[in-house]
Amino acid sequence: FSGAGYLSGMKLVNRGPVSVSAELHAPTPKPYDPDKPTIAILVGTQSTEVADFLIPYDIFSATEAFNVFSVGLHRQLSPLTGGLNIMPDYSLDDLDRLLGKSPDIIVVPNIDEFQDAINPALMQWLRSHAAQSQILSICIGARTLAEAGLLDGRAATTHWGYIDAAERRFPNVKWQRGLRYVDDGTIISSAGITSGIDASLHVVAQRLGLPMAERVANELHYPDFDFVTNPQAEQYHLEPLDNVFYINFLFGRPRTHTGVLLYSGVGEIDLASVFDTYPGSFRIITDSVARTRQWIMTKHGLALLPDYDYNSAPAVERLLVPGQDARHLAHADVAAFTAVYKDVSTSYLHADLPDHFAFDAPLLDLAQTQNVPTAQMRQRKLEYRPPTLELDGAG
Repeated sequence: FSGAGYLSGMKLVNRGPVSVSAELHAPTPKPYDPDKPTIAILVGTQSTEVADFLIPYDIFSATEAFNVFSVGLHRQLSPLTGGLNIMPDYSLDDLDRLLGKSPDIIVVPNIDEFQDAINPALMQWLRSHAAQSQILSICIGARTLAEAGLLDGRAATTHWGYIDAAERRFPNVKWQRGLRYVDDGTIISSAGITSGIDASLHVVAQRLGLPMAERVANELHYPDFDFVTNPQAEQYHLEPLDNVFYINFLFGRPRTHTGVLLYSGVGEIDLASVFDTYPGSFRIITDSVARTRQWIMTKHGLALLPDYDYNSAPAVERLLVPGQDARHLAHADVAAFTAVYKDVSTSYLHADLPDHFAFDAPLLDLAQTQNVPTAQMRQRKLEYRPPTLELDGAG
């Protein structure tokens, strides 16, 4: 069941490239401040894990101490898993010309096509800058570093569901278990998806001091800051529970479409929590919608392109409005939506739980609208370990 469900369900998560109107010009790239260190967060052309990308983008941007750029092989629309589409700030060549040197930090999310056999140009760029840059891999982004030979003889970690396969494929790497992240000097690797929070905050603490890392964590209401200073954690393993949502996918009721509203100023981690949690259950398809199919800028200046405007969106059962400040920032957008879709309910996920971390709201909602085992499994896949989060719903 797990194998069949996984292969079929991943089609819900990895959408692939989407079309862009010829009349829609690329947005202006984010400006470069030569007085700040630069962080380049890589993005693929086919599929990049949404939280792997958005978590470090949000955390590093929140410090206001770095140039934080999204960077792709080309400057073209790039899909993240779950159905979110972004325009990178720069291409690899453009960034090299802009900086005239290597980025201070390179962040490598899980990018499916980031391998020599598929995308040699990306791999060559990474190798060419590895000696001059600090590198942070998020989750299965460690596979890319191992594929490039950058982890040979070094300690590293990766997602608990992949580490056994990583040991077999890359025996020269000293794979570590029971850690949220591994700091091996110039290369830092994080474990499963939300472990990237701890690794990113660890880098912030290294560069800017622990008080800055604490400030960013507090602003996010992140409940697990202790992992930043002590990354030891229980190592997850495959369990019978892991079959739950594959069985749900194969034998459950038909998948539902849920709209996710994109609006100016929406938080990046808020978006990550929605576009990772719901599609990752293999029960829900998330469709990004906005009043018009134009560029929308997030809180920290990332350019998004919605899949649909209100008139072209497929039939959705509900509208999710992400973001702590959504009632203020998205008020007009929600009003315009409800004028068109009078019978579709609207949920202000994060605004209705103002003192919670972003991933709490989707997990609580998934438990209530689907079932508790599905929400628990998604929480394990996310490697999110809040000390108190009681999921209530069907068994």
